[in-house]
Amino acid sequence: MFLDPPQPKPPRLEALQDVRIQTAPGLEDRTRCFYAEALGFIEEPAGDAGSGEWYFAGQKHRIVVETVEAAPARQLRRRALLEVRSLKRVEEHFKERGVRYVKESGLSITGRRLFVSDPAGNRLELRQTWPL
Repeated sequence: MFLDPPQPKPPRLEALQDVRIQTAPGLEDRTRCFYAEALGFIEEPAGDAGSGEWYFAGQKHRIVVETVEAAPARQLRRRALLEVRSLKRVEEHFKERGVRYVKESGLSITGRRLFVSDPAGNRLELRQTWPL
């Protein structure tokens, strides 16, 4: 029997404050897949089944995704900042999974960041943590 080669681990999230993200009906599966597979978040059981919310959490982060009937206007969509250990690793992870992103360079190495949007249009900014 042949075994598949080990898959690389998803980028490790360093910190994220509790944040609420909205998605529209019909986008739930794509949004769930994005946070679980593209970002490597772990889904938790929802507190109130059928509430239209689901949770992704870990040691230092928690995100609540809720389904709302009317999709928020573009200017009202949420934006979150995610701090990661390695932007290079995140970029490789995105490329492997075909995730579209925008790379931005600042004036120094610490100013680099990536931007990605979830299926509902919420924009996520990823920056690398740097030791002091």
